Amino acid sequence: MDSGMNSIESMYLNYSGLLEEFSEDVIRSRYAFLYKECMEFLKSQKLESEVRLDEVLLMHAVLDYFSVCVETEKITTISIISTKQR
Repeated sequence: MDSGMNSIESMYLNYSGLLEEFSEDVIRSRYAFLYKECMEFLKSQKLESEVRLDEVLLMHAVLDYFSVCVETEKITTISIISTKQR
């Protein structure tokens, strides 16, 4: 594998920093909420026997959501600091 792929892989597999920003309970709660919403949607569309919800992919989506929140906060803070220094 090339180094670009290794950095992408490590980015998606290393979520440990999220626990410094958000509690495990918050992450689990968001996962449970989305899981329930997805299952209710599938049931409402009569797709629960046709479509499988991949729990690992859903967890990655939740972790990606929280990662984006952290990155957005960093960028916003940088932008505010940059604007104030002008």
